[in-house]
Amino acid sequence: MKEPLELLDGDATNKYSFTKFKSILKEKMDSNLNGHANHCNLKLDIYDPLWYYKTLQIQIEEGNQIFNINEIGSGTQNLVLISIFQAYSKYCNGNIIFGFEEPELYLFPNAQRSLYESFIEISQNSQIFYTTHSPLFLSINNANNIIMLKKGANGTYKTNQGSLSELVDENEKNKVHLLTKFSYERNELFFADKVILVEGETEEKSLPYVIEVLLENKKINYTIVNCQSKDLIPFFIKVCKFLGISDFLVIYDTDQDPKKSEDARNLAKKSTDKILENLTKEEISNKTIPLDYDFETVCGYSSTKKEKVLNALNWAKNIKIDQIPNDLTVLKNFLLFSSNDEKETYENLPSIPQTNIDFEMPF
Repeated sequence: MKEPLELLDGDATNKYSFTKFKSILKEKMDSNLNGHANHCNLKLDIYDPLWYYKTLQIQIEEGNQIFNINEIGSGTQNLVLISIFQAYSKYCNGNIIFGFEEPELYLFPNAQRSLYESFIEISQNSQIFYTTHSPLFLSINNANNIIMLKKGANGTYKTNQGSLSELVDENEKNKVHLLTKFSYERNELFFADKVILVEGETEEKSLPYVIEVLLENKKINYTIVNCQSKDLIPFFIKVCKFLGISDFLVIYDTDQDPKKSEDARNLAKKSTDKILENLTKEEISNKTIPLDYDFETVCGYSSTKKEKVLNALNWAKNIKIDQIPNDLTVLKNFLLFSSNDEKETYENLPSIPQTNIDFEMPF
């Protein structure tokens, strides 16, 4: 079969040659594997030139060892398979629709980030749908392309309602915040049933211990978002509402300690007012915990600015149920009971827009 194989490997058609396809596949595999293997070696036996992916014989070389594709890890296998689809897409000048279920499986974080970037690249010329449970496979800046689904008593429903323009058109600062204030940790709010917004690291690190005691080790799907400052809490409230996250709670310091200067108290009040401006009267009543004067005062432990987080952790790690301040016991009801009315049911999910695609493919 040497002569037929040489003929199939040739560039006689200049359009759908296997040499071209193999070159593109190698390029995609090198990009996607990104540290998984030292070298990729493609080996083909007899194959059908119109269905490469069915009979493509792939070997992976790692160091001095060569493995068949069936002998390597599931994560690498997935990346190789995705590489084949990507090669088909580029080979056929785009016009491909891809569908992936949880592409992050078996991949370490760096590989997940790399693959997500590849997906963004694919979406420039082709359409791609994927389901994910990884905060590394989404971005608030692509929120218009994300559908958040949850299961409830009435079936599956869609949570996010708004358009990204509603969030960023309000002022230029929101655009900057979208670019700078989101990390994979904050992206967890896309997946959480409950979101707790706090001012800083003190609350972020210590509250999980308090919650663990309050719930008596019952597991709840919640995330604590460190807003980095009181002034940034309004932005994250807007993000929650934009994403249709109704089960959010805001914990903030009033900072009205009489020992502070009048100017400092007035400045703190302005920050508080901005938080309340983004909430309805009902939300102010049900979705906020104002701490008077601050977290340390309510929790009753001494703190220095230098060891603020360490002191909070030492207090929280040894907390008993009867030592939890009344202000924080509100967390229990918030976490155990849902305020989501689940208006969006499965039947009301948006339909996928139909696209007329005119293209030529070799299969």
